[in-house]
Amino acid sequence: MSYLSFVAMDPPEHTRMRAIVSRAFTPRRVAALEPMIRQIARGYIAEGLERGTFDFARDFAARLPLDVISELLGVPRSDRADVRRRSDALVHYDPDGKLAEEGLRTILSLGDYYASIVADRRAPRATTSSRRSSPTAG
Repeated sequence: MSYLSFVAMDPPEHTRMRAIVSRAFTPRRVAALEPMIRQIARGYIAEGLERGTFDFARDFAARLPLDVISELLGVPRSDRADVRRRSDALVHYDPDGKLAEEGLRTILSLGDYYASIVADRRAPRATTSSRRSSPTAG
């Protein structure tokens, strides 16, 4: 079975993909990321204090991993809620293990969004423009 996210994979495919990804997250690299991760986490807690309510699973655990990845990729904070919503489609499959057509379209548009971020990062600074399409487009 083919998946768009290794989170939904079983061994040995999951093990192979995890080995590839884990090379980027050595103990030294993770230690270097700690201040940024703590800042993001503290922001979630501050938001909960302002609201007067906090659901750990929804307001913290479900947001932190993707927001850290978004920070590393350069996703603007203003786009992150929509990126999280779209990324959620990566782990939702029908009972037969197939991704719904709407989910596939969502994932493809998210892929286009990430590709535009990469293109912007590779472009010379003088010509970098707002080519990036919002993740809500598509």
